[in-house]
Amino acid sequence: MKRSERAVLVCLVVAVGLTLRLAFVLTSVVVEPLRADAGQYAQYAHNLNAHGTFSLATTVPPTPDAFRSPGYPVFLAACQWLVGEAAGYSVARFLQAILSSCMVLIAFRLARRLMPFYAALAVTVLVALSPHLIIANGYILTESLTAFGLTSALLLTMGRTRREPMARFGAAGIVFGIVALLNEAIAPLPLLCALAAWRRWGKKRACTFAALALLPTLLWTVRNQSTTLAHTGGERLVASLSHGSYPQLFYKTEAFRNYPYREDPEQPEYGNSWSHFSQVFLQRAGAEKVRYLTWYLLQKPVWLWGYNIVQGASDAYVYPVQHSIFESVPVVDASRSVMRALHPWFAVLAFCGGCFSLLRSRTRPLGIAVIWCTLVYTLLVPDPRYLVPLRAVQAVLSVWVVDLLWQKWRRRSCAEAKVVAAATAQDPLRKNCTAEAASPRRERELVDR
Repeated sequence: MKRSERAVLVCLVVAVGLTLRLAFVLTSVVVEPLRADAGQYAQYAHNLNAHGTFSLATTVPPTPDAFRSPGYPVFLAACQWLVGEAAGYSVARFLQAILSSCMVLIAFRLARRLMPFYAALAVTVLVALSPHLIIANGYILTESLTAFGLTSALLLTMGRTRREPMARFGAAGIVFGIVALLNEAIAPLPLLCALAAWRRWGKKRACTFAALALLPTLLWTVRNQSTTLAHTGGERLVASLSHGSYPQLFYKTEAFRNYPYREDPEQPEYGNSWSHFSQVFLQRAGAEKVRYLTWYLLQKPVWLWGYNIVQGASDAYVYPVQHSIFESVPVVDASRSVMRALHPWFAVLAFCGGCFSLLRSRTRPLGIAVIWCTLVYTLLVPDPRYLVPLRAVQAVLSVWVVDLLWQKWRRRSCAEAKVVAAATAQDPLRKNCTAEAASPRRERELVDR
């Protein structure tokens, strides 16, 4: 196939992804869109525009805090500054849909670093049709922007050669630094990538990449240390640890399934301080060792890599949505059904691909991203929502494993065919017998006998 024809195919898939994302954002109606986490991001954006303070407080003047990472509130505040607070949410969702569509093309370029065109095109289709990546654009939440930034950063780190230009590593570090401000769980990732690829990249490139990636987080830490804060990120971390500590996210009654902390008498103290959390957790885990070990080592990773959002509306929805294209358009709903059916297979393949990629210096950043995020979110609430930023990477790794198995099978088949051909060429009598046995008449005679 010609290069121009390949470009047309990729553009068609990207156009499908863009259409689905814009259609979902423009036609869907999120019920109470500024609830829970989204409401906190909205409050931060309001305080940034109205008072120039990063704060969750509703009092005037608001007291600075660091309960949330600053990246997404700044993005939301910029959208509101351009068009006003009411229209800013619509602009934010629209920009998320555009960037998510660009990520479809970025995923193709990332896949082409590892596999041939048709396999990379399959990755592009998976990313374009991913219900999680489509639906995430409709929420005032970080997952959509984080997915775009993380996929872009990993593409920049996956150079074609061992000695890419210094500017490429600088750009990768800057993008990683921005992503860390969107999601603090990403902050250690560039340092791990630099350490793992030290020999491949070289000392100078690795140091430049790590320094630029860690600089935004360092500046944010300096701000927090030099400011009197009402709340810190540590408070949210201990709360998240306590929320995810209940085996199967169940305490006593089915009414609070997936939200067990709402009926736990030890809450909110259990999730408010490290000392109280460690005391209660060690006591409970010590009384039911097998149950807690099974929960953390087996059940939590399976839940995390699942399809349905745990603490959400249903399916891939975080908050309830009306007039969704997945319910109103049969073709789109059929694509969701196919993606949901394939998800367990691709999840297993992606995890295997992440582990296998650690063995190769070039692909190691992909494996580090998958393993690191899995370990971090296994400690917290095991909700597939938190792995939405990795959906494109998961698609790349799953198809990569399939392609590797296919290439290995082809090489083995070709090797066996060459051996048979060589043996036949060296033995004329066997060659004649083989030709005779292959003839339809001879085959019928053998069957009759």
